Amino acid sequence: AAAGGRRALIRARVLRWTGTAVIHYGGRSIRIGVDTLCEPFVRAVSKSWLLSDGPAKSRTMILGPDGAWIERGGERTPMPEAMRVHETQQFAVYGLMRLVDLTDPGAAVRREGNALRVRHPKAPEALLRFDDKARLVALEDEVAAPDGGGAIPQHFAFRGRMPGPVAWPRLIAIEQRGQPYFELSLDSFSAGPA
Repeated sequence: AAAGGRRALIRARVLRWTGTAVIHYGGRSIRIGVDTLCEPFVRAVSKSWLLSDGPAKSRTMILGPDGAWIERGGERTPMPEAMRVHETQQFAVYGLMRLVDLTDPGAAVRREGNALRVRHPKAPEALLRFDDKARLVALEDEVAAPDGGGAIPQHFAFRGRMPGPVAWPRLIAIEQRGQPYFELSLDSFSAGPA
């Protein structure tokens, strides 16, 4: 109910957002624009660009049941397998955030105080944390490194709320190995049927 109700969450099969993000990498803060479409556990198309360059110089990441690609300047190249696994696990978070996917076949949920320990067949094991009003405020998981070199522990913090029937955060901040990694601030958000 705190997330918008079962009916609205079931209807919210395809998520779409635009916004800006900061990537913390190698001692630098890289500012990008994003335009993303995500059907959790099925497909994702995420277009991004350096804010200093604008959308004309964008890169598009495509994940789907038939494969994964990076598209730049009209040229599409297959995504390296380790990167595909990493990105698929990252985008699985949005399915867990929908909450209704926690009842999927093969999923297991265990309550731990104000948190839910979730095992979903299409996502890394995660701990979803809720505040005293039952709102999702954080998520912890561990994903495969994009270079294939081990696993990366992550902490997601969710702040604010976008307008609309589904409770979706305005800000998503990710720490990896305890350090700031990615901060996404949404300008627009919509959720609807496939």
